Amino acid sequence: MHHGFAILINLKIKVRGTDKNFEFLSVKSTRNKARLTMTLYFNKKKEMQYRSSYKFVWFVCIIGSSLTAQAETVVPDSGTITKQLSPAQFKETPKTDQQYLGSESSQKNYSQDQTPIWVTKVQIEGNQQIATAVLHELVKSLENKNNVLAELQLGAEKITQYYKKQGYFLAKAYLPQQKLENGTLIIRVLEGKLGKVILNNQSKTKDTTIQRYTDQIPVHQALQQQQSNQTLLLISDLSGVGQIQANLQAGEETGQTDLVLDILGQPVWLGRVGIDNSGSRYTGKYRLSGYLESNSLLGYGEKLAVQLLGSDQDLISGAMNIQFPIAGNGLLLGGGYSRTAYELGEQFKLLEAKGTSENYNLNLTYPLIRSQKTNLNLKLLAEKRKLFDEIAATDTETSKLIDASRIALNFSRMDDWGIGDVKGGINQLEVIATVGNLKIQSPSALNIDRLSAKTQGSFNKYELKLARQQRLTTSSWLTSELYGQLASKNLDSAEKISLAPMRAYPVAEGLGDQGWGASINIYYQFFPFLTPYLFHDIGQIQQNKNPYIEDKNSRTLASTGIGVSGGYRDFDYSMTLAWRNTSAAKSDQDQQPYFQFGAGWRF
Repeated sequence: MHHGFAILINLKIKVRGTDKNFEFLSVKSTRNKARLTMTLYFNKKKEMQYRSSYKFVWFVCIIGSSLTAQAETVVPDSGTITKQLSPAQFKETPKTDQQYLGSESSQKNYSQDQTPIWVTKVQIEGNQQIATAVLHELVKSLENKNNVLAELQLGAEKITQYYKKQGYFLAKAYLPQQKLENGTLIIRVLEGKLGKVILNNQSKTKDTTIQRYTDQIPVHQALQQQQSNQTLLLISDLSGVGQIQANLQAGEETGQTDLVLDILGQPVWLGRVGIDNSGSRYTGKYRLSGYLESNSLLGYGEKLAVQLLGSDQDLISGAMNIQFPIAGNGLLLGGGYSRTAYELGEQFKLLEAKGTSENYNLNLTYPLIRSQKTNLNLKLLAEKRKLFDEIAATDTETSKLIDASRIALNFSRMDDWGIGDVKGGINQLEVIATVGNLKIQSPSALNIDRLSAKTQGSFNKYELKLARQQRLTTSSWLTSELYGQLASKNLDSAEKISLAPMRAYPVAEGLGDQGWGASINIYYQFFPFLTPYLFHDIGQIQQNKNPYIEDKNSRTLASTGIGVSGGYRDFDYSMTLAWRNTSAAKSDQDQQPYFQFGAGWRF
C-alpha cells in the first residue's frame, strides 16, 4: 500500500453477497474529489476475470487522485502507527545529582600579634600543579617590608583560595615553623594528593566495573574537585548503582588523602503495567502496556529493557533495548529491536489492511559534560527500518526500507533563576540531525511515488526540542516546550513530524514533513496524589515539503484544557480534558471535548 492511495481515495462499497470478488463500475474524478464505486460479486467464476482488471484500475485511480484529490480520509500505514507509539522521553525531568566533594571552610581567625616581621623574599614549597611564578604573584606584596603575622597568614590563605578556584579543593597553604633566616619567608603547600580509593560496594555491579571509573582519578596527584565529582556522577549513572556516599580520610603518608566510597545498590528488576485510551479507534482505542527492566543483572552496569503494548483491536507492539558501559569515561554502547503489527478496523475493516514495522538500531552515547548542574550528551545512532503494508481487498502490497544515521546533542542546565522567594528551574535542549535513504521495494508503489510525493531516495531532516521547567511557589510550577522539524524533501510517514502533544486531537492528527509546536502547563500540587493543571497547545505543520496536489498544504492546530495527575505509593494516574480551538479532527472521530486518561502500577 502506498500513502497516495491511503490519503486520497474516498471508498464507497455496495454489498450484494459475501464473496469478496470486485467489479469496477465507475470512476469519477473532479477537482476536489475522486470517487470510486465497486460492487461485490459472489459468482466465483468471475473472480479471475475481475482480478487483473481492478488492479490496473486501482493504479489509475491512485495516480489521478494523488495529483488532484482532497485528503478526505487518512488510512494509517505502518509508519504512521509506529510514529504514534514513540515515547516522549524528552520531557522527563533530569535527576537531581548530588555534590559529592566540596571545598572546606577557609581560615578566618588570624593572629592578633602586632610584632613586625621583616620579609625580604617569599619562597613557596610543595607546589606541583600550579607554577611557582603564578603563586608568587599572589604574595609578592609581602616582600621588602615589615608585616605582622596576620598579613603573612593572609598571604598563605590567598594561595589556598587560588588552588580551590582551580578545583583543588583539598589544597592548603600554611606557614611552617621557621626562623626567617635572611628575611626569607617559606609558605608550604599541601596540594591534597590522593593516596588511594577505598571501595565499599554493596551494589550488584561488579567492583571491576566501578574501578574502571575510579581509575580515571589519578593517585599520588592533587585531588581535583571537578574531575572527582564527574567520576562519581558517572558511577551513579551506572545501572544497578544507587546512592553513593563519598568520604575523605587521612592517607598513609603526610599530605595524602584517601577517598572512601560507600556504594549502595538499586533493585535489579523494575517495571510498570498500565492502561490508557490514547490509541486510535482504527487500531484500538484502549491499550494495555507493560515495561520491565533489569539493572546490572550480569554485574557489568548494563541495562536491559523490554516493552510490550497491545490494544483492544489488532495492534501489538514490542521493543527490547540494551545498553552497556564500555569504558570508564561514561561511553555507552547500545542496541535495540522493535516490531509492531496491526490490522485496521472500523471503517477500514473491509479493506483488510494490515502491516508490520521492524526497527533495528545501534547507538553510542558519550557525556561531553557531566556535572551537578550542567550536562551535555552526544549520541550517534545507526538505524534500519522495514515497513510492510498490505491491502487484501485490492491485492496490493508495499514494502519499504529506511536506512538512517542520526546524531543528537542533549543538553540540560539547572539554575537558581526565579521571581520571589522560591527559585530554581531546568532548561533542556535537544538537537537531532538525520541523514537517511528510503528504498521502496514494491514496483507499483514506486511508480506511484515517482508520479506523486517523490519520497524515494536520500533525505535529510533536522529536529529541535526546547523545554523549561520553572518553580513558581513551594507547591506550583510551570513547564513549557517548543519543538520543530525541517526537511530537505517530502518524507515517508515514518519520518514526519507529529503534533501528537495536541491534547484535544487524536494521536494521529497533524502529520507533516515540516512544522513546529509549543505547549505550556501550570501545575499546583495539593497533595502528591492530586496535582491539577491548566494547559495550552499550539502547532502548525506543512504536510508536504514539495506540494504535489492542489490543496491547502499547511494546517494549524490549537487546544486548551485542564488535567490532573498524581500517585499514591506504587500507583500513578493522569487525565486530561481538552477543547480544540481550531478545525475538527480528520484522522479519527472528532470529539469535543477530548478526554484522555492513563493509569499504571509500578513494581
